[in-house]
Amino acid sequence: MCLLHDGFRKLLSDGKLSSKLAAVVIDEAHCISQWGNKFRPEYAKLGTLRALMPTKVPFLVTSATLPPLVLADVQTKVHIQTSTSYHVDVGTDQPNISWEVRIMKAAKSDLESLRFMLPRSCGGEGKDNELTPTLVFSEDINVGAPR
Repeated sequence: MCLLHDGFRKLLSDGKLSSKLAAVVIDEAHCISQWGNKFRPEYAKLGTLRALMPTKVPFLVTSATLPPLVLADVQTKVHIQTSTSYHVDVGTDQPNISWEVRIMKAAKSDLESLRFMLPRSCGGEGKDNELTPTLVFSEDINVGAPR
């Protein structure tokens, strides 16, 4: 990761660079908390950016999935002071998003239970000629793996 490189750290601390920066933007900030400990330890170190840069450089930290405990963890790891920052929460209840839980009738490797998502023209049980953008979550990572 670039934060471990001495030359990059010096560059970040240089006033010439920071005077040209509009902001530092970190998207998918929940990954700092959820991945930062074991899966991607470098994510947990993104707060080092704040320590290396002048305080006048603003940080914008975004995520669509920051429940209160994860938000607090991200604020700590990125050194965000709540007294001098803004927190905007538009919620996740959006008109174009819905969720549904269905219990699969057979073994988790039997994908026949997912036919309800496919249009009839593809042999499914869904609406004609309409494939709705969908996320499917499974307890087994291998279920979605290509064979």
